Amino acid sequence: MQQFNCDRTCRAFQFCRFQPILRALSLANSVFSHTTRVKVDLTDMSCLKAAIAALKGGIRDTDEGMIRFYLLGWNNTISFDSKTGTLTYDDFYTKGEHTSIDELMAEYSRTVVIKKARDLGWDVQVMDGRVTVFHPEGGQMVWNGESIEADGFTGSGCRDAAEPFIKALGQAIAEELKPEFGEEGGGATPLRLAQ
Repeated sequence: MQQFNCDRTCRAFQFCRFQPILRALSLANSVFSHTTRVKVDLTDMSCLKAAIAALKGGIRDTDEGMIRFYLLGWNNTISFDSKTGTLTYDDFYTKGEHTSIDELMAEYSRTVVIKKARDLGWDVQVMDGRVTVFHPEGGQMVWNGESIEADGFTGSGCRDAAEPFIKALGQAIAEELKPEFGEEGGGATPLRLAQ
């Protein structure tokens, strides 16, 4: 599939000046139509454990809804209470090279997106810390650690495709609709080359 993206100089819901060209090339609906920023909540213990392992940390112990673990370079135990969603830690003696809580949250969110994609039976690719999920009907979504950007969907199809990932990660805190969001499908005419 050909990819196309522009600098987004059009205002929201304004006609995109590239649409006639894209329609002629059958690429009318392959531009980003929707971006959602997400607040990531720790809710999935299996994904948290996988993120800890990926960062070369370890589990000290688990109890009903509580997990105590360490990360590379940390002297003190970090605790997570799944009942309250609270992460508790003391980084007073943590010095030099160490894994940050931000790195833990980034790895956790990647793990959640990968797990959700696999649960849905969708293909997934991880490259440079970004997770690309390929929708079975041709669109794709990219998780960059703070937002999901949908590409290749028509109208509100991007919102429907992103919804299970937003729910698995936490909650949407901002949504940016691109001009293509309001478009309806079926308007593209395939370009036929004479033989």
